[in-house]
Amino acid sequence: MRAKAFIAIVSCAILAVAAGVAYATVPDSQGLIHSCIRNGAIRIIDTDAGQTCKAGESALQWSQTGPQGPPGSQGQPGSQGQPGPQGQPGPKGDQGEQGPPGLQGPPGQDAVSLWAAVDDQAKLVHGSGVLGITGPGLLGTGETWVEFDRDVSGCAAVATVGTTNNFFATDADSTIAVHTFTDPAFADLVAVETNVADHGFNLGYHLLVAC
Repeated sequence: MRAKAFIAIVSCAILAVAAGVAYATVPDSQGLIHSCIRNGAIRIIDTDAGQTCKAGESALQWSQTGPQGPPGSQGQPGSQGQPGPQGQPGPKGDQGEQGPPGLQGPPGQDAVSLWAAVDDQAKLVHGSGVLGITGPGLLGTGETWVEFDRDVSGCAAVATVGTTNNFFATDADSTIAVHTFTDPAFADLVAVETNVADHGFNLGYHLLVAC
């Protein structure tokens, strides 16, 4: 009987608080509701304001919030989010150590492997890779063709007027010109033309061909 009466008293107290019957600050700062009971009557008090139970009253308090329940079961994983924006480039790293030297390559070809020293009679005095010389007279005064043992159409040819004996007797007005050919029939030939005062003249020369 007493238990039923206590439950009824507490229920009435809660209803009174909810309806705004008590004007005190309820619950207190700790979330507790304080009351005083006497002869079955309950009175809500504000302990934060210094209120206490009177003589003949019994103090009764309860929490506005019930005890924390057990943790719920873990939910299902959510769907994967969208990729975030690309971050800023990081700082430049330190320079790595120098690697070991590579293997030595095979020797290259000589820059100049074709050459000829020709006298003023179109005779080969010295040379490398020369098969023969045609001229002068057959092609015109001062013009000779030097035939090499390979295609020289893609090579660079250069010549200077000069003697091939022990005497230096080059005319100051002498000039020389060289020509290579793209025609496959003449791809192994270099034409050399010597002049004195702008006229064809048979002169000795030195010819170099670099491929």
